[in-house]
Amino acid sequence: MKNILKKLDSSIENLVFACTIGFVAISFLQVIFRYIINNSLSWSEEACRYLFVCTVFLGSSLAILKNKHIGVDILARILPKSIEKYFTILLDLIVVVYLIFLSYISFELALKNMNQLSPAMQLHLGIVYLIMPIGSVVMAINFIRVIIYKFTRDKDWLGKDEDLC
Repeated sequence: MKNILKKLDSSIENLVFACTIGFVAISFLQVIFRYIINNSLSWSEEACRYLFVCTVFLGSSLAILKNKHIGVDILARILPKSIEKYFTILLDLIVVVYLIFLSYISFELALKNMNQLSPAMQLHLGIVYLIMPIGSVVMAINFIRVIIYKFTRDKDWLGKDEDLC
């Protein structure tokens, strides 16, 4: 199980890295073309937007495993320690249900927009919109991994050797 989770995490990290590098490279090219060559790239803003959305959705799934998302935990902190663990697990389960709902709705949105083309790059918007259900499913999987870890303290579910922060 640990090898599968490591491969999943590694693949997502590589995709986030590639999207970030692509975003930065295209932005840099656009600056060069606009201010040095005096001829803007018509597709660069759209490409950067799509790469940024990919980075956010996939990067969010990685942040779940490292407990890096912001949250209001005042209620959890005032609860007794014996209840706090179960309260945070309940909150995680609520988020998982929301992410599953989001993935379903966003998949329907992607299907409805398969025939519409983006203005500059002429990509099928349905393909671009698929990052929402993909990212939501991966986030739900990672929240489930965190919930299992909270119950068992088995680090194999996190796909790494260190504890959650």
